[in-house]
Amino acid sequence: MPPRGGRRPLETEADQFDDARKKRNRSQYERFGLITETEAKQLIPAASTFLREVKAWLQQRGLHR
Repeated sequence: MPPRGGRRPLETEADQFDDARKKRNRSQYERFGLITETEAKQLIPAASTFLREVKAWLQQRGLHR
């Protein structure tokens, strides 16, 4: 995918989501309280934006209705 108007590259966002996934897994199985409420609240808009962009990308290619 090409650059997205000054936003971070997808690889960086993917790394952010992967780090959050790993932290969530550790908090479930190893350490309670590892994820702060602030971290969770910051991830919600990033995930929402990412989902919108993926859907738009799929629609442009006729792969999502």
